[in-house]
Amino acid sequence: MLDLSNYSFTTPLLLRGKWLFTPDDTLSTTTLEVPGSWKCITETPYSSGTYTVTIKMPDTASEMLALQLPELDQFISVTINNKLVFRPRNQNKNIQKSTIKIIPFKALKTNTITIHLRNEYFRQGGLIYPPQIGTYDTILQEHYALVLFKSTMIGFLFFILLFFIFLFLTKYPDDKAFF
Repeated sequence: MLDLSNYSFTTPLLLRGKWLFTPDDTLSTTTLEVPGSWKCITETPYSSGTYTVTIKMPDTASEMLALQLPELDQFISVTINNKLVFRPRNQNKNIQKSTIKIIPFKALKTNTITIHLRNEYFRQGGLIYPPQIGTYDTILQEHYALVLFKSTMIGFLFFILLFFIFLFLTKYPDDKAFF
């Protein structure tokens, strides 16, 4: 159990720590560290399993919270408090190019988050990057700030590319650069 009863949720929190893990091919449950891989339990990274964590919330956590899932490039489905909140449209498709997912939910006194992963192609299987929990507004603000930063960097690199093309074309105006 992850005790967040004294956490104020002013900033998002990475859900690092010990999670219960159940491989799909066995009925035994063990504890795995998140972030991390399930290589220590299974013989191959190409496997599937379920991660579960129970989170104790503060009394003031009656607002809308959000769970942000990182890009994992694995099949992933999520249940919160025994309610399915995310599942890909095409479950039979083996490879899942995932993007960052933000899943809103209403916080209870105790919340159980279950994440089912299936890895069939990649070298590392498991929750390699931890999910993040926070208020819906702070998760969205952080996500939009990251998108803005990445867009600005791409624009800056594109501007530098245009600048060097301009320098190349003005320095050698008579096709002398090609001989």
